[in-house]
Amino acid sequence: MAQRDGQGRSKESLESFLRDGGTQFGQDKQSRHLTFVFRRLLDRIFHLQHSDLQLKGGMALRMRTQDARFTTDLDLTSQDLTLSEMSELISVQAQIDLQDSLKFEVVNIERLGEISTQPFREGAKLTIGYSWGGALSPTKLRVDTVRDKIPFAPNSPTSGLMEPPLGLPASQIKLFALSHQIAQKVCGCLEVHSGQPSSRAKDLVDLVIIAKSFKVDREELIQALAFEFGHRSLIMPQVFAPNTTLLRRYTADKKTAKQLSLPDKAEQAVALVNSLLGLDGGVPSKSTWDPALAKWVAS
Repeated sequence: MAQRDGQGRSKESLESFLRDGGTQFGQDKQSRHLTFVFRRLLDRIFHLQHSDLQLKGGMALRMRTQDARFTTDLDLTSQDLTLSEMSELISVQAQIDLQDSLKFEVVNIERLGEISTQPFREGAKLTIGYSWGGALSPTKLRVDTVRDKIPFAPNSPTSGLMEPPLGLPASQIKLFALSHQIAQKVCGCLEVHSGQPSSRAKDLVDLVIIAKSFKVDREELIQALAFEFGHRSLIMPQVFAPNTTLLRRYTADKKTAKQLSLPDKAEQAVALVNSLLGLDGGVPSKSTWDPALAKWVAS
């Protein structure tokens, strides 16, 4: 007997959808399943157009391009809601019935307080359990929340990517501005934590994917970089130069891209990102990054 909620889709029909045409959610069964579940949780969180939250991190990039890496958590941010208000909102929204045989429940909330390397940013971690078609999953979902200043308007996901099948309610998910996401990934590559240089080669890969996939407004990127470096009390360099430990990990991490052809060598990746960032100040402010040409053009 197919398990069904109201007049929605059964677990069996949705699993068939993922198996036959769900490559937009992942390249293998496990990643498709989990990414689809995360998408349906986001549809609940953003149900009725909640403008106080924005999606950031790996899943935000995954909703921009299929070449982004598989991610096992969600990152949400707000500048208007407190951590407690965000947790309460997510707890309530997660329980909405969207006719897909899925049920979610927040089972634990851990407040992390101020983030040590990012003054005035506070974070919390939510653990969410779920069942599908009545069967409780042993997998728990993690949602990280951060109270943050958001200087730019949100973006929308790429049309046709990670969308649920027709007939299921879907929400308009708000993505953290791309320029600000670039700035945060740059800082993630260059930060030092407890005396240890960053090992986040995945951020370098993400920057390369962005450089090869999206147009970027120069003025907005300049503002985002200045904001993020200042917020983290970092000195903005004239050249993007990640440490050697991070560079050694690039080759393995770049394999996550399925369609784009990424540079083989880390040095080539860094050169492309340097062109995108233009930290030496040689790029006119009235410019747009052209991913096809891999350079800035007058706008």
